[in-house]
Amino acid sequence: MADRTAVFPDYTYTVSYSIPSTATFRHLRRSVKMMDKTPEACAIGLPRSLFCVLVLADPTPGSAPLSSTTPATEDEEQPDPRVVGMGRLVGDGAIAMQMVDVIVLPSHQKRGLGKLVMGELVRWAEENMPPCCFLSLMADGEARRLYAQFGFVESAAYGTVGMAYYPNFKGRAG
Repeated sequence: MADRTAVFPDYTYTVSYSIPSTATFRHLRRSVKMMDKTPEACAIGLPRSLFCVLVLADPTPGSAPLSSTTPATEDEEQPDPRVVGMGRLVGDGAIAMQMVDVIVLPSHQKRGLGKLVMGELVRWAEENMPPCCFLSLMADGEARRLYAQFGFVESAAYGTVGMAYYPNFKGRAG
């Protein structure tokens, strides 16, 4: 697998440095059981990303494509069926950044695409953030093993614990 391309018998995966549409972003999050975001929040938040990477899947001629999209509701635009993974960096870009929304659709997992996304995010951070900048992330379940491969350590080991505040979700934090 090269830096920015992964080739399999059924798909060729390439990297795009662009922001997903709201429909694509919401589809990816829902597909991996992450909390959905409103279209209004996406319209504000996604364009404010410092950096975003998408993984695009192009079926190999003659192969049967994997299902990667679910139907959108009547009021929603359709998600881009080529986008099967993503990751973003958010923050001020100088003092603090957070790596968020590292997602690969379940039907495209176990192909190194999470590593492809992480590699692009870490590369951008190393090339663009000043030495004093703090880069953090929240690891769900076994994803911490992937993040550790890129130098992330569990902060509780240093006496610091990540915390979250959800002001509008009763019973969510806890």
